[in-house]
Amino acid sequence: MNMSSRLPPSLWLTIGAASVYALAGSPACAQDSGIALAGGIAGKTPSGYVGAVVALPGASLGRGPALRAVAALSKYSYNTASAKVDGRATALTLAGVHQWSGEWGYANLAAGLSYHDTHLSPDDPNNANRGERWDGIVALDGMRNFHAWRLGGYGSYGFALKEYYARLEITHPLAGSIRLGGEGVLQGDPSYRRRLYGAVLYFVPGAGWEVRISGGMQADRPDRSAYASIALSRAF
Repeated sequence: MNMSSRLPPSLWLTIGAASVYALAGSPACAQDSGIALAGGIAGKTPSGYVGAVVALPGASLGRGPALRAVAALSKYSYNTASAKVDGRATALTLAGVHQWSGEWGYANLAAGLSYHDTHLSPDDPNNANRGERWDGIVALDGMRNFHAWRLGGYGSYGFALKEYYARLEITHPLAGSIRLGGEGVLQGDPSYRRRLYGAVLYFVPGAGWEVRISGGMQADRPDRSAYASIALSRAF
């Protein structure tokens, strides 16, 4: 199997979750109880997701306990010794989150379960991700303000498939609510690894909204294939 062209659906879900938390650092009012999210990734393995983070009673967005839910859909392909395999995957995750935030930035610690349903055409019995699977996940993310600079990171791990995802970004304001910077991503499992490098742009089109756009290249592919993503959030 050509592992370099395979991206497990659970990692696309992780990317969605990472975008959830990248945007959860946007300014929130004391009365905000949650944040709604949507986004997608364009490239050779496109995906899209919707999700929300909702504070539990007695808490608020950015402070105290919350629930996170994300649903994702992805398409991908890879080559085996005998055929090209097309994959379509749906993924759902539900996690409990504890949130901290202040003038310094924010931090979130999450743990929960994810469900994956993967269809392959033609079927590939050697693919560990085929069919329906459950996995326990943990995630840690945060953002720290250093005067004008903002350093953010996200990391997660799935125990059943031993999948990992890590992203680090740094941004600086350009004008108004616009921020520009760079990101690096490392992801994989025992069978493969991927490294992505790119630029990231944030802007606030209206009160309670934030938009994140990123794009770059996959460093460990011979063709240096490109990726681009967009994520939207709305506090409520």
